[in-house]
Amino acid sequence: MLILAFVGYFLAIKTKLFQAETWLSIYSVASIFIMNAGLWTWWGGSTFGPRYLIVALPFFIIPLMLVPDSLMWLLGSLTVVSIAQMLIPLVSQIQIGLDFDITNGKFTINGPFTGFSILYNYGIHQIYKLYAKHTYPWTLGNVLGLRPRYSVLALMALEAFLVGFSLRKLKMISAQQAR
Repeated sequence: MLILAFVGYFLAIKTKLFQAETWLSIYSVASIFIMNAGLWTWWGGSTFGPRYLIVALPFFIIPLMLVPDSLMWLLGSLTVVSIAQMLIPLVSQIQIGLDFDITNGKFTINGPFTGFSILYNYGIHQIYKLYAKHTYPWTLGNVLGLRPRYSVLALMALEAFLVGFSLRKLKMISAQQAR
């Protein structure tokens, strides 16, 4: 999906739309990439996906916003594929132990990853214990006086509003560009 960001960058530079935002995005993504390329564990260790580059993802919003309407079907399709791929580690344990051997400069595979998962091996069990005792972890919802399930619903409603608002702004920008 992020490959389409390069289409957005190209169109932004060509049409001179959102120049400051585009150059900030390019600078941010490039500096994060270069900084991580200098790490001795630049590949992220035994992880699913390039975890060190996750911090660059918000900066891809700008070029993806500028992808032309004619490619929205492709962007939507690739988004679904991307989401499905990210769900794979949640439902299975297919990840292999991948390490980089600095002595010969090659990756080595050490079999299936059977490591510790903070979320599954510890976090979810602790949350259930807290809920059973009616003691809930501190969240912003608690501060606002919301019960935990309503806190989640409020967060989902806020996210839905922000997505709807962003889509509406995108349509307005597209309409202005078409004129």
